[in-house]
Amino acid sequence: MRGFVVGVCCALTLLVGAGCERELAPRLPCVQRDVQPSFGIPRPDELDLLLMVDDGPSMAEAQAALAAELPGFLQALTTGEVREPDTGALLYSFPPVRSLRVGVISGDMGTGGFSVPTCGDRRFGDDGRLATRGNVALDSRCMASYPSFLEFERDPSATDEREAARIAQLGVDLGCVARLGTSGCTFQQPLDAVLKALTPASSSLTFQEGTPGNGDVNRVDGAGFPDDIADDDAFVRDTSMLVVIALTDQDDCSTFEPDLYNPASTRFTGDLRLRCFNFPEAVYPLSRFRDGLRALRPGNPGLLLFAPIVGVPPDLLSSPRRESVDHEAILADPRMQEVVDPANDTRLAPSCEGPGGPALPPRRMVTLAQELEEVGVATSLQSLCTSDFSPALFDVLELVARELSGSACLARPLNRDAFGLVTCELHETLPASGEPSETQCALVPGRGEGPIEVAADPDTGLDRETCRVQQLTREAFERTLAGDGDAGGWVYDDFGPDLVWECPADRQQRFRFVPGSEPIRGSVLRFVCTDALTPSRPPGVITLGDTCFRGERVSQRERDDFCLLATTAPSAGEGLDERLVEALPAGGRLFCEPVGLTCQVACASDADCPRGASCIGLPDPSDVAPPVSSGFCFDPTCVSFGAGIP
Repeated sequence: MRGFVVGVCCALTLLVGAGCERELAPRLPCVQRDVQPSFGIPRPDELDLLLMVDDGPSMAEAQAALAAELPGFLQALTTGEVREPDTGALLYSFPPVRSLRVGVISGDMGTGGFSVPTCGDRRFGDDGRLATRGNVALDSRCMASYPSFLEFERDPSATDEREAARIAQLGVDLGCVARLGTSGCTFQQPLDAVLKALTPASSSLTFQEGTPGNGDVNRVDGAGFPDDIADDDAFVRDTSMLVVIALTDQDDCSTFEPDLYNPASTRFTGDLRLRCFNFPEAVYPLSRFRDGLRALRPGNPGLLLFAPIVGVPPDLLSSPRRESVDHEAILADPRMQEVVDPANDTRLAPSCEGPGGPALPPRRMVTLAQELEEVGVATSLQSLCTSDFSPALFDVLELVARELSGSACLARPLNRDAFGLVTCELHETLPASGEPSETQCALVPGRGEGPIEVAADPDTGLDRETCRVQQLTREAFERTLAGDGDAGGWVYDDFGPDLVWECPADRQQRFRFVPGSEPIRGSVLRFVCTDALTPSRPPGVITLGDTCFRGERVSQRERDDFCLLATTAPSAGEGLDERLVEALPAGGRLFCEPVGLTCQVACASDADCPRGASCIGLPDPSDVAPPVSSGFCFDPTCVSFGAGIP
């Protein structure tokens, strides 16, 4: 069968001789062809983890529960293996983190200079600075002080035993720092603390008294642990995946009005513990934190993960992760409403019971997670109201694994063609500098013989090659995995058993790389499709563009029968999409066109097609089961139909 490409009207003239002057008033619904947006997916192997830990008086138990899970969490990140806690069975694996940095901050940002019980530094609190004190009172293994952040760098020459010991020690040390104690300020501002800790001084964002962010200040202090870190290394790196875990039993009360914490204020009155509730106009709008955090990873929101562990009732969340979080349902739950506690009119009614006592409804934290998801940032929302935080960190691991795996979960299924491929291309723009095996398409496995484009990098001026990554069928991919082939490239994966872990329930398809031909570090991927996407409609309804691919062993006649069923189904709710009832000409029917393998309207000439559509000739009509005639109807005002199949 010869391949062919059909474009918009002027390209059609090459195939059917129709002029562009034909009236284009389509009544036939357009084939559901779409072009997936191109997007960059740099595959990171560095991860920077910031823990925001509430150090208020009721947080001792929650801090201990978090510290208990940190060693296993770090072990999974640095080995790339997630195991079942009780049996040790391997659940799934992903490329391990090569370089890990971990820092801890509190949510104490001061009280505007006013004297408030439990709040030590009245002006700035801990000010979003990385913690350096170890809690020696709780664990004899703790040191009195640590660097501003802890780091693990994989040593290729080290034995597995030595690396495991280093990771275990990192988990102990992090627990020593993360257990901040309970003498911190009662009034926490976790979102502003996180934002100040990460925002560089060059940003236009300012904080208390007009001070800049601490992103350039939060550097390792060179105290000798570990001894191979340069004194001027900043905590957050430009190329890392950035993960923020926020642990608090309160909601956020980040304010731009210092007088809110003034016990003698004449503007803000009433009990201090209800000030944020009574005067919501005095707290920062959530757009400050949505936009400020999103700006930390410009162009690559997937490299940022926001994971609050807060007072959401546990029954409102699913774990392990199987479906997307329904933020609206959580916010609508009666327990999540902010109301004064009938039993104590100086506080809000709790949403659930945390390890150290009641937790307050975290409406701002939940809403921010929702808004961040809407702009492409990964989020994990988990409950503090449990004694076991392993599900919370397990959820974070799943999301990190998706990013580090070098694959992308796709929003909708794609149709396979007669060859078992999808009509998509994966392009990789290689780094501008490095070894030839990383900068030249011809030397990278699965990238073809040469570049499809060479263009200057806007930042460095150096040339960067863009390669077309080879697409494999499922059969070729599985043969390679089994050691019966050495093909490189990628595969459209809607069959892998680990999809349930690596992709959300509503995105159970992805592109996946053959081991050994993963993206080069520092490269950018673009995934571009011109394909019939599987439409969403009630079960049993068939329409234009639906795939009729039913496996390699299904005959063309069987595929035609699948589409033909649409025109003969007797009852409503089954068969043909109602939009096509009026569009089909008398006696018209759907059949399976043999290149894209989608249901189309059969035709012998333009007269058989609805007004505005043309009859496109099949590349080899002898392959089509009778009595289908020589073509199918195509609306030239639709998005381009195409394959470019060799």
